[in-house]
Parts: sequence; structure tokens; C-alpha cells
Amino acid sequence: MFGKSFLLRSRALLILAFLVAPAADARIVPATQSASPIPDVQVLDAAGNSVSIRSVIAAMGSGPIVILPIYTRCAASCPLQTQKIKQVWNDLSHGSSIRVLAFSFDPQETAESISDYRRREGVPDSWVVVRARQSDARTFFDFFQYSVMSDNGQFVHPDRIFLLDSSSQWRFTMDGLNYNPAEIEQALAQLQSPGLGVWIQTNPSAVAWTGFLCILVSLCLLAIWRVGHKTSNPSVAAKNQA
Repeated sequence: MFGKSFLLRSRALLILAFLVAPAADARIVPATQSASPIPDVQVLDAAGNSVSIRSVIAAMGSGPIVILPIYTRCAASCPLQTQKIKQVWNDLSHGSSIRVLAFSFDPQETAESISDYRRREGVPDSWVVVRARQSDARTFFDFFQYSVMSDNGQFVHPDRIFLLDSSSQWRFTMDGLNYNPAEIEQALAQLQSPGLGVWIQTNPSAVAWTGFLCILVSLCLLAIWRVGHKTSNPSVAAKNQA
């Protein structure tokens, strides 16, 4: 129906339109499982060797980690996310402070399709692109509550990327497509120099329990003070007895 050149031009225009669009319908939200590191599943590297994902990340150096879910046959959001992360990468001193791991959730992915994706999208050499067996990919993405559905050979998937701190703990999710790369840069900067605000934002359960315990301790101290005050004040004690 349409020639290859027409499809390539259409894809390029789609990516350009998203890149220049104003930020809308996207947000950074705290992780829901920030208390534990990512599952150490087995992935396949460029040579087809099975290795643990944590060893892959460790070999990439140090700094915050961007997890980029993809499938290389995608013609819309996956290329767009790749180009946006490339923009962040270039803005941050050519990516010296972040690690980017693109993880394909397509069980039919091959070394050749990964290689073609790298060439087609201009993926930087220091980025790592991995694939996995279906069970390992499911375990990994279930951790992020990231669901993928197959539809006639194509995949329906959320438009999300995940930001991890230097110890591979999930901290933030960028949800949506129409975002400004500066938003990710700001979140990555927070992960590099975390403060109390970041800890509060990324540990809502701990904050809730801390607040509850503070209230409980305050009530106990108040009760103890009232009992001691009555005991040490005879007039109060006599009035209560009367």
C-alpha cells in the first residue's frame, strides 16, 4: 500500500511533533515499591548470553538508572521515548551521570532486531539493550506494575519509563509521552543528591507509619503526664475523690 520511504517520513514527522509539543498529560510519580531493588532476572545480552540484570547494571558504572521498556518493531511511542531519553542524555553532559537500560518485552526479539533498533534509532554505544525469555520479562515488568497485551502481533503497552537510584531501587515513574525532558533531568538530579524531600516523596508508606507512631507516642506521653500531674497535685486528687 504505502512505500517504505513514506512510512519512514511519517514516523519521523510523528516523533518530531511529539518532541516539540508542550508538556501535557504526563507526570512524574513516586514509585510504589521503592523499598526493594529490582528483581534479578536473567536477560540475554547482545551475544545471546544469559546474564543477571543486576550484573549488567553494575557493569554500566554508577549513577541513576533509566529503565526504558521497548519492543523494537514499535513504530510510535517506543521510538519517541528513545529519542526523548537521548535528548536527556545529551543535555546531561553526554550522559556521563546516568545509565540507560532499554529492555524489550517482546519474546520474539532477536539479536538482529536489537542491532537494527540500535542502528535505526542512533542508540548511544554506552546504552545497554537487553531482551529476555517471556517468564523473566514478565517477572521484571510485573515488579513495575507494567502490563503488556499482544494484539495481532503488535503490543499494547503503557507509555512509561522508570527511574532508579544508584542502588537499583525504583524511585520514580514518568507516566505519559508529552513531557519536557527537563522534568526527567530534575528527577535524576534529585536521585543523585537526595534530600529529606525526596525521601518523603519516594517513601509514602514509611512517612505514614512514622506519623502514626509519632501520634501514638505523643498520646502515651500525654497520658503519662496527666497521671503524674494528678499524683503530684493533692488538691486535684482530692477533688477527683470527692
